[in-house]
Amino acid sequence: MRSPFYSFRPAHHALQECKALGFDTIELNAGSLKLPEEALLRLVRLIKGAFGAYVPPVKEQSSERVENVDLMIRRAERCLEAGADMIMIEADDLCQRADSLRADIIAKIVGRLGLEKTMFEASNANTSEWFVKRYGPRVNLFVDHSDVMNLERIRGFNLRRSNPSSRFTSPFFLM
Repeated sequence: MRSPFYSFRPAHHALQECKALGFDTIELNAGSLKLPEEALLRLVRLIKGAFGAYVPPVKEQSSERVENVDLMIRRAERCLEAGADMIMIEADDLCQRADSLRADIIAKIVGRLGLEKTMFEASNANTSEWFVKRYGPRVNLFVDHSDVMNLERIRGFNLRRSNPSSRFTSPFFLM
């Protein structure tokens, strides 16, 4: 039988090694750990003591993930309260059974967590473009390294449209 108390001594040693190697941020993939919420929050606090913490919320095993948005948001809020710097959310997981991005669900997440505390994983250029058009060029997106230049082109185009006097004239720029 598994004890309800989780020892984080091995995690502490791993964090010290990460710090010695020069890492400054740890991504805590809550979905793969399968920890009870209180243990997850203690781990967030432990990580936050040494690093910034990006925490993808726990994914539900249900085939209809959009039903569990309120639960996911509440867990994300608790992780932020425990010290996580940002929450990463896979946009495709929220919209698995929908034909397109669920603007209502994403708006609810942004409304409760805020844009500055939320990063959306965008799996393709259309998803990235949708987010930038809807939430502006400063929306936090996680994209594959091969899509970075395209994302910056989209950001630059939308930045110039919203601010015609912008000093960025090329569609390719990095900030």
